[in-house]
Amino acid sequence: MHYRYTPVPDTLIARAVSSTESTNTLDPREQRYGGFETPAGMSTPSTEIEMVKIGQARNTLMNMRLTQVNQIANDFISLSIFLFRFLIVLLVKLLLIQKVI
Repeated sequence: MHYRYTPVPDTLIARAVSSTESTNTLDPREQRYGGFETPAGMSTPSTEIEMVKIGQARNTLMNMRLTQVNQIANDFISLSIFLFRFLIVLLVKLLLIQKVI
């Protein structure tokens, strides 16, 4: 079974959490199997999901990724500068060798 996850804005999640709608009908699958039971140890989440904590967690993950990308970029720049200096020194040595010969 494949699940598809679609990112949605926090406002949509907050609106769904604060919704007081309920349904009193079962879809055909639920009717066929007599409804669904909540698995042992699981319960329906309360309507007080802490949206602030969800936002903070998302920000923390984004900051971690940005820090990683920044480190990769800095490493690339350092390597580029090192290679440039190496090539300059090599070129100077080649020019000096040609002058001597």
